[in-house]
Amino acid sequence: ETVRTHCSSTRTHRQAFDTFGNTVGLTSFEAWYNLKASSLSPSLQALLENFYQASLPEALLKLYREFNWEPWRFAFVPRNFWSDKRNHRAFFLDLANRLGLETWESWYEVPRSCIDELGRGLLQCHYDNSPSRAISSIFPEHSWISWKFHFVPQKFWRNPENRRIFLEWLGEHLGYVSYLDWYKVSLKDIRENGGGYFMKYFDNSPAKALSGIYPEFDWDPAKFHNRPRGTWSNPSIIKKALSSRAHDLGIQSDSDWYRIPTSQLRDLTYLMFRYKGLGRILNSFLSVEGRYWNLNKFTNKKKSQWTVFS
Repeated sequence: ETVRTHCSSTRTHRQAFDTFGNTVGLTSFEAWYNLKASSLSPSLQALLENFYQASLPEALLKLYREFNWEPWRFAFVPRNFWSDKRNHRAFFLDLANRLGLETWESWYEVPRSCIDELGRGLLQCHYDNSPSRAISSIFPEHSWISWKFHFVPQKFWRNPENRRIFLEWLGEHLGYVSYLDWYKVSLKDIRENGGGYFMKYFDNSPAKALSGIYPEFDWDPAKFHNRPRGTWSNPSIIKKALSSRAHDLGIQSDSDWYRIPTSQLRDLTYLMFRYKGLGRILNSFLSVEGRYWNLNKFTNKKKSQWTVFS
């Protein structure tokens, strides 16, 4: 008797919805997606209130089981709909189809606003408003790279391990094979590969980032393409730069400096202008009592090269 009563009420409810649909000119199941409960007749609104928790999607899903409904297309999804993880995947598969996504890589370009518009609270309730967290959780079969999304998960860059993983990936992506290769990296290289926000933790200085993440290597700040601010105001950095150049150029004695052409010291150009030549740099930072360089012996200097400072 209870089953018969239930079937009878379901049939009656369906007839009521059929009648309303015909009255307002709904010609397909799809047309129901555009309606809100408030647009129904008073009798249907009462029906929803008494039997379907005031939810139009819930009523339609139960009354028209022959149709493959996509609940996220309603103005509001049924209560507890997103509690089922299978619905998360179904939504994202449908979204991929709607957006014409053909590869995993295509997901990196999908803006959060697009997911929010169609996802009806999915990101906010289950993934901390993070598309990357949602996509990587829903499609674990693919190896995702978090920084290739428009936004990384909250607090992602606060984790030192994530910073190191990013630089390891970037080094491989740029074809670097040793620490020395990193001296040519630019801030632009890092930003264009997803590390723009990451660099804010290091004052937008590649040198600070690398020395902080790879402290095991003895970095020379003066060798970086983008030097840290104030590099040439730090005497210890200048001394280290000169010692490093001596090693690179095979200088064994003080007199060896006389034979070095300025073309081999282009990264010291700012210092050369500031101190009016290599000799004055050496005398300012490497000289000790009884040890100095004779400026006239730097024969490679063009006659008027530093006259701008005279």
